[in-house]
This record gives sequence, C-alpha cells and structure tokens, in this order.
Amino acid sequence: MQLKKILFAAALPAMFMASCSNEADGPTPPDTPGFKADGYMAVKVNMPAQPGSRAANDNFDDGTVNEYEVTDGALLLFTGSDEASAQFVAAYDLGMKDPVNDSDNDNITTSFLEAVKVQNVDVQGNLYALVMLNYKDVATVDANAPANLVVEGNAFAGTFTDFNALISGHAFHRGSGKSAEYFFMTNAPIANKQGGLVSPAGLDVTTLTLLNENCLYPTEAEAKASPAGSVFVERAVAKATLGVAATQANVEGKVLKIESVEWALANTENTSYVVRNLGDQSYNLFTSGKLSAPNYRFIGHTAIGTTAIQPVTALYRTYWCVDPAYSVDKTYTEVAGSFVGTDVPLYCHENTFTVANQNYKNTTRAVLKVKYEGGSFWTVNDRQDKIYDNFNDAKSFSDTFIYESQAVIDAIKDAMNAGQSVGIDWIKENVEITYALDGNGIQKVTDIAFKAVTTGDVFKAQPTFRDGAKEALIAKTNEYYSIAEYTDGVSYYDLRFQHFGNDLTPWTAPTAGKTDNTSDSYPGLSAEDYLGRYGMVRNNWYDVSVNSFKRLGLPVIPNANVETPDDNVNNELWLAFKVNILSWAKRTQNQDF
Repeated sequence: MQLKKILFAAALPAMFMASCSNEADGPTPPDTPGFKADGYMAVKVNMPAQPGSRAANDNFDDGTVNEYEVTDGALLLFTGSDEASAQFVAAYDLGMKDPVNDSDNDNITTSFLEAVKVQNVDVQGNLYALVMLNYKDVATVDANAPANLVVEGNAFAGTFTDFNALISGHAFHRGSGKSAEYFFMTNAPIANKQGGLVSPAGLDVTTLTLLNENCLYPTEAEAKASPAGSVFVERAVAKATLGVAATQANVEGKVLKIESVEWALANTENTSYVVRNLGDQSYNLFTSGKLSAPNYRFIGHTAIGTTAIQPVTALYRTYWCVDPAYSVDKTYTEVAGSFVGTDVPLYCHENTFTVANQNYKNTTRAVLKVKYEGGSFWTVNDRQDKIYDNFNDAKSFSDTFIYESQAVIDAIKDAMNAGQSVGIDWIKENVEITYALDGNGIQKVTDIAFKAVTTGDVFKAQPTFRDGAKEALIAKTNEYYSIAEYTDGVSYYDLRFQHFGNDLTPWTAPTAGKTDNTSDSYPGLSAEDYLGRYGMVRNNWYDVSVNSFKRLGLPVIPNANVETPDDNVNNELWLAFKVNILSWAKRTQNQDF
C-alpha cells in the first residue's frame, strides 16, 4: 500500500563543545564535565503504520488519515549517563510545517522534519530525546521557561524513570469512531535485537533516543540535512474494528435472519501510562527458550526503516507492556456509551495483566448487539432447538407446573365443601400467574393468585394458599423454568480481545476433573507460555471478523465481572533530528458464535 510520509525535524540543543561539529570526534563520554548547550538540533520523528494477521507481529497497516495527522509536537530533553537515570532538563514546542514527500514503507506511516531553538541547557553526559505529538490535552510546555513542563496538571521534574511512571486519565484522542482525531503519541520502546524465530538474547530495549554528538551546524538547513537521531513514536491507544460476514444465524436447525449488528467496548481501562511502560523486568522473558516455539513473540523480526530520510536500522518493535493495574484485579466497567455500527472503529487504553490475572473480569472485550428479524422471541431453559415467537407458548410449561402443583390443589381443597371438586380447566381459568422481566432478561413468576369465587354448593371460602406455600411454589417454578426473553429480537454476544492469541500463545482447555480457574487453565501460570494471550497494547489494531452465529447469545449484555479465565547563527547552531510515527500493528481475530 502507498503510505503517506512526512518528515519533521525538531531542533535540539547543542550537545558538544565547539569542536563537536567535527564529525571525526567521538561521542562525549558520560563522565565528561557538563556544559551549556546553545543552538539548534534536528531529529527525525517517524510515525507508525499499524501491525496484519496475528501469526506475524510485524504485519502493518496505515489506518485512516485522521489516525496519523499531527497538529502539534513537543521535544523533551533528558541528560545523564543512562536512560533510566537521565534527568529532565527542558521541553520545547515543535512548530509543524509542510510535509516532505517520502517513499512507501510498511513500518513507518509518516515522518516530520522541524527545528526549534534551544539555549542554555545543562548537559551532563548523554543527551536523550523524547517526543510527544498531539500533546496539548496531556501536557503544557512553557515557551519562556523550557524547564517548566506540566503533565496532567502537575509540574514535572525528575528522571526518565519518574516520567515513565506518570499516569494519565485522558482518553489520548478526541472524538470517537470515524470522527476520532488528535491521537496522542510518544516514543515507542524499541529493541536492538531481532525477535520472531530468532532469539533476541542480549537485547537492549530503549525508549529515549540517544542523540548524536557530531551534529552541530551553523544553519537550520545544514542541521536538517544531518539529523542528530531518529525518534520512533507510536499512538497511545489501541484500535478495535469489527467485521460481520454472517447474514443469518443457524440455531439448532432454525434460521434467524440478522436485521442489524452493533457493537461496543466493555471493561476498558480508565487510565494509562503516558509512555508505554515495559515494567521492571530484565527482559529474560523476551529471550526465554520456551518462546522458540512458536515465536519469540515479544520482539518483532522486521527492522525499522527505510524511508527517504530514514535508512534501515537494526532496531525492532516491541509488542508488550504493563498498565497501571498490571498485577492486581482491575476495576470492572460495563459498556460505556452507546452501541455503534460495525463500520465504526473504537479506541481505548491498553489493558494488560499477568497470567495469574488473565481472566474475564480483567480483560477488555467487545459486546455485539445482534438484532434478528421478526421481533421478540423466547427460549425456555436455554433450549435453543425450541424458539418461541409467542410468550404464551413459552410460559405454558411453567404455567402447567403451577396448575398441577400440590400447593394449588391444597388451596382449592381447603376452600371447597365436602365432596366437591374442580377440573384442570377450572384451575387454568381461575388461577392468575404474574410474570415480570428481571435484570437478566428472564421472565420470572412474581405472583400466583386465585380469582374471586362465589361461596355456595362448591366453595365454602375463597381459596388461599397455606402458610408459605405460594412463596415456595414461586421459588420452585423459577428454579425449574428459565424463560429468556429476547426483546425486539436482540441477542448479545461478547468476546475478549486476544493479543498474541492462539497463534503465538497456543492453549489447551482444562481437562476433565479440573476446576475452571486460572491456575488450572494455565498450568504453572507460565509467563513464557501464556503471557499476552489476552490483552490490548497501544498502537496495535485488533480486527475481529465474525464468520457465523451458531447459537443465541444472551437477552442482556453478558456479565463478565467474574474471575473465570479462559492482553541560531553565529553563537547559535542548528541541530536536526528525525521522528518516525510507527504504523499500527494489526492483529486479526476470527470468531464464530
């Protein structure tokens, strides 16, 4: 596919002394005494395309134009001996200019090139860059005082480790569905070793971009011609889409034609880390021998690049993260907002968890609202081979149970004169049974009463139930008969989003005799085997295709709140850098109901 490319360079402060513009000079060692950086620096900023079929991590798609449009950006500078301890020193707003034409590349959707003026920055050792795009809902940059950075309403000062722990309650995009826009983006964690079928043993994963030192130039044009480094950014939300190929359901031989399908997300996370957080792990998991079959799944296999300004580089995308509630039970949330058509994409925060927390209650899911033609219908005791178009037919079984019950017979006998009797037809005519829908779409008996009778030859008194008999009969009837009402022909289905899914985390259901819990479903709670089977990660596109409906869903939205298991010139210098926006990583999921 043809990808739209835009190159944007952001100017960064000079990282060297006067001699640093000599390209023969090596990098300044971390223990080099600090200095004041004054001037301009350019960095490439590269936006992402999206990953395709689940079987391969590095399967990409551009998505729609609104998903990679950029209206503003900010450059954050950190300095120190290493990424984790690097101290925040300054932030600069990036002016966005005209796009630069670029060649097609599946890994990068868009690139931008801009320049900013940086002055009087204390550099101690290395200088690192972090870029935020479409950031003004999340952070504020003070143009008059670059050290003044406010994130989520709080002034920030600290290390990148501190920054990496920042949590936001913002949606990370504006609008919804097809009108969604202004997608917040930040640096993507990238690895220096290839994954896939090759073990990435000895890898380093970095989020900040270490900027070159021999990159000071007296003019903006020269700086842009030689960017100081490449920053690869990603969208801070996950994307979900739904396609339904089925036009009817085949339920136990009965064909139900589908009138419409709508959908919504449920149990989405309310907060997210500002930058994708890989957690406090040594990445042993990424290189474990157990992952060799089928895949070292946490690291991609396709090197990032190439574009007109971004040569191919031995850096690879990563496909996991931790969220703020990674190792604890999450706060369950039902469907938020209204249902929308299947042509509408939905976006949400990433949601991941340990294997021990890999259950329905913690997993973001899609809820499908399928409306069948013909109006309301009913089932009894979940028997899907019998679908009733009339409520009277559906309740005939429970009605008969009541008519023939000992409680009703005793009440009538107690009220009759000696030697008198009535038949079943009289009982059907004179016993009134009241039903009402409960919150689960079930028609339940709520009252049983006798019509008024005339005392005389047959009755000596009005029939009444013996103490407690009516209540016991109602309870027993509702226990024996469950009448599900599909109001207006609507049936609900749900599915959990799979990240690595069956392709990269194959799973065998619990064997007979085992209880249905997480520990039994995932033997040994093996992170190497099962971590990431379910969940959602930012900048990944989860595309679900529903091929068929072979059963009815539920008459109400399914309850998943359960633990059940199954992811300057003169004294100013110009310095250029490049930022790449990574493509969506697209994950396709087929589903039959």
